[in-house]
Amino acid sequence: MRAHVSVLSGLSIARVLTVRLLLLFGISVIAYFAARSLLFAQSGEGRAEYDTIQARENFRLGVNAFNYGYYNRAIVALEHSLALRPENPDAVFWLGRSYYSSGYVWLGLEQWKTLIDRNEAKASLKSFYETLDYRYRQASQLNAPDQYSLFMKLEPSRRRAYFVGPTAARTSPDRDEIYIVDYRDSKVVTLDTNGAVKSLLRGSLTQVYDHPFDILLRPKGQGFILSQEGTNSLLFCDERGYPYKEVGSKGNGPENFLGPQHLTDSGDGYFYVTDWGNRRIVKMDYDGNFIFTFGAAQGRFPGLKGPTGLVVRENKVYVSDTLQQRIFVFDQEGGYLETFPNSELSSPESLLVTLEGNLLIADGNRIKLYDFDRNVLKTIYTGDKKQKYIDLNYDRNLNIFAVDFSNKEIDFITPINKLYTDLFVQIDRVITRKYPKISVDVLVEDREGTPIVGLGRKNFQIMENNKAQLVDLIYTGVGDPSIALAIILGSKIEGYRDAIEEITGKVLPSDSFLLVQGGKDPRVLTNFTRDVDDKLSNYREPEGGDSPEANFDISLRFTLDSMVQFRQKKIIVFVSGDTDKIAAETYNISDLKSYLKLQNSNMYGILSEDNKIVSYLVNNTNGKLYTNANVRNFGQDIKENRKALAGYYTLNYDSTVYTDLARRYIPVEVSVRYVRRSGKDELGFFAPLSSINGTR
Repeated sequence: MRAHVSVLSGLSIARVLTVRLLLLFGISVIAYFAARSLLFAQSGEGRAEYDTIQARENFRLGVNAFNYGYYNRAIVALEHSLALRPENPDAVFWLGRSYYSSGYVWLGLEQWKTLIDRNEAKASLKSFYETLDYRYRQASQLNAPDQYSLFMKLEPSRRRAYFVGPTAARTSPDRDEIYIVDYRDSKVVTLDTNGAVKSLLRGSLTQVYDHPFDILLRPKGQGFILSQEGTNSLLFCDERGYPYKEVGSKGNGPENFLGPQHLTDSGDGYFYVTDWGNRRIVKMDYDGNFIFTFGAAQGRFPGLKGPTGLVVRENKVYVSDTLQQRIFVFDQEGGYLETFPNSELSSPESLLVTLEGNLLIADGNRIKLYDFDRNVLKTIYTGDKKQKYIDLNYDRNLNIFAVDFSNKEIDFITPINKLYTDLFVQIDRVITRKYPKISVDVLVEDREGTPIVGLGRKNFQIMENNKAQLVDLIYTGVGDPSIALAIILGSKIEGYRDAIEEITGKVLPSDSFLLVQGGKDPRVLTNFTRDVDDKLSNYREPEGGDSPEANFDISLRFTLDSMVQFRQKKIIVFVSGDTDKIAAETYNISDLKSYLKLQNSNMYGILSEDNKIVSYLVNNTNGKLYTNANVRNFGQDIKENRKALAGYYTLNYDSTVYTDLARRYIPVEVSVRYVRRSGKDELGFFAPLSSINGTR
């Protein structure tokens, strides 16, 4: 037995000695190669190769940091890469992109200008640079366009006659659809943004449409209302187009119609209908009740003779009369106010209020603009002599529909300065967390920065390493009503607790939320609204030089950095009862404004009094400043943000490129085509090491 134990002990000792010898040998080998590497690095050739390796590694770190939304880290890594290899155009491009995405627009433009001057910039970068240079240097000096041009024409073809007698075109307020009323074929056609048919609506098995003339679209889930000349009635339909209520009948009584035509919302819970045959306007509520009629002769008003289009502007009802070649103005109770213009209209039909508050008028084959500030009527577009426009409206991308019933077509017109410019396409990031499945966040705008919405998969093409990929559109900003809300807590906020709790009460489960403690070292207190009351009860605000007000810019920058990866439209609220101490000493306030805009963020303030710094950011981001704790209107602000247009898209595809174990840079190019315009952008990625499949 002892001999057996002795043998085992001898074996154990031998093993220990062997392991020690191997360790000593390994350490010697490592030390030998480390010394050799050091000596090699100290030589000229070795140092150059060492710098090249470090430059590549920092470039990889910078690209990865950017795609994760860590722009500050990306800037540090890319600057280090360029310090080692300043001639690398890819690092210069990415450094410019990191500066730009951080809000340092001019620094980004300077980097790209270097590449352009060295003739090392791709066509997509030159276009990107020129658009941004135009926006920041020139666009602010331009006025609203005076002339429009034909952008796209929808008309029946031999292959697909989807409408034969259009009388109205409307864009859904909360979906990417165009609704066209076909009077002759008694149907409603829905199209996508590119003009492709999505559905044909004719009513139900028990009740079909009968020569509908106009359509009034209601919020999602509430369907629409049709005016029908065939039955002299209004037809209330659900979202599927199935009628559920019919109001009115033929006649000249208080609840009758003789050819109901144009419809418009009043803005106060009612809507108006032009009753052509009875020469009047009918006001109704959305339950189908008749409120009153107006349009008969009164005093100096001769009475309506041929009422056509109508629209509500600044609580006044504007009604065009094609027989009298005038536009009559009434208050919302039907009282006559004035007539204009004195001349220059031949057969006015549809009316449309522009974004600037002026009035577009369909007048025969011409579209005219009445400028209220200048008291000027001018023609902005002239169609063919055979055309006669009877309806005008905006699509989601702010092109104008002009409906021509006689010639069975719909013209899309757009400002001339937009017609011959490319789209602005911006890849925000390439997401590789689920590699080999790649997601690409993309922004699409026109040259002036107006979002292009309603695009579908067919509008996009992705090239990975110069090879086309199969694309799946998984997200579109315009279809997302959710928001990301961040509240930055300042000093002396005890009197604002009710206001904060009221705001957080508007947050939905689909929203994102941050409660941030401001200061020199800001931090996120919670991501959950249910914790707000507890966090406010235990809140201890920083004092002196560390206060949120003295470090307002640091607090705001930290909050924006924390929200980079949220796709939703963003709202940032700064709450302070010590407003006079607000300062911005670390970050330039203009750069913060750019960062807010680039992150699709609106700034709000709930302050003890007005403040120039916060007011500047609020006024430049469509926000609002509250100078007391009463923020009951904030719920409406959130609703407006939910409805705001956003040209954001996320595209998915499966990567097929060999990554050389995450060491290879993979370029990704996104091209967008929308009717007669196009644009593209390029970024790239390194595959994450954690998800590399060794068999690929």
